[in-house]
Amino acid sequence: MVEGPAQWPPGTTFVPTEEGWLVHGPDEDFMVLDVPAENRRAVADLIAGRLDAATAAKSIPGAADLLAELTPPPPRAGAKAEVLLVGEGFLADELTAELATRPDDFSLRRLPDDHAVREALPGRAVRHPLDGFAVRHAADDLAPRQPPDDHAVRQAPAAPHAPAGSAIRHTADDLAVRHPLDDHAVGHAADDLAVRQLAGGVMGPDAGTAVLVACAERLPDARWRELDARCRDAGIPWHRGHSEGRRWYVGPFTPAHGGAGYEDVRLRRLAACPWPEELAAYWAFLDGGGLPAAPADPRGAVVAAALIAADLRAWRAGLPPPGAGVQVGIDLHSGRLRRHPVLPVPHGLMRETPA
Repeated sequence: MVEGPAQWPPGTTFVPTEEGWLVHGPDEDFMVLDVPAENRRAVADLIAGRLDAATAAKSIPGAADLLAELTPPPPRAGAKAEVLLVGEGFLADELTAELATRPDDFSLRRLPDDHAVREALPGRAVRHPLDGFAVRHAADDLAPRQPPDDHAVRQAPAAPHAPAGSAIRHTADDLAVRHPLDDHAVGHAADDLAVRQLAGGVMGPDAGTAVLVACAERLPDARWRELDARCRDAGIPWHRGHSEGRRWYVGPFTPAHGGAGYEDVRLRRLAACPWPEELAAYWAFLDGGGLPAAPADPRGAVVAAALIAADLRAWRAGLPPPGAGVQVGIDLHSGRLRRHPVLPVPHGLMRETPA
């Protein structure tokens, strides 16, 4: 139990009712708290922060279950998770500022160049930037990443839906918690869970206490192919963000083992693009130091940094990062934020060859 007042999730609202409280949660769902009259003053003090959580859990019947239901899990014990940040520019600066708002979550180490990255991620060299098309060493490393085939993905069973308007009641002594549910909410939860399961791999921090984040003003294709391989070899999860065209892109968050990485993203982009040779030429131009005539709107980096930080904090807490198995596109011009699911490419299915 966390010391001090209860840490309610952002956006949680307690609406008084005749029987207790109606709770509007951060996911815009509802919970009904039925509280006996003799305990309402104490629960009101808990909600307002006048009564600390540990005392409430011991003195109010059912309060421990309420706190477990509504408050986030306590931080992992032990040393801080370390964020290894490589890259410069708007996004790297915004992410540094974002992580500094909650300094207890992470220790931040900025890596100035590729040499520092190689020192931080021990392991054999797999490729060097601007080598052209390279073959990853030790193909066996990729074998565990093979997901179900596309047919299996389409046929993945959905979780059973609860009847519309039903409620789940959790009763602990004298305080009862009820969740009104509907088909829409349960369906979306099942879909999201299926995406995370198909993404594969370890989603929590049990694979280690360090995560690498790469930030770029433009896509560094060759460097990120190297980073993808090095992080997998070292068993280090990693995340990334960059601008391309007028948009900023984030992810997918790649866990330490399994899950979609940068190599999967680029292969799927080449396979889906009507102009794969032109796309490869564009990437090679950027790898060689080429620059866009005009950069993307730097304000998009603020949104990108917030999304990356949310994934890192979820990983730190042992929860599935929202950006695992998903690349997010941020377009301030159109006001759209799009989530593109990305599955690992089954080993041997797609291979890039020089033209």
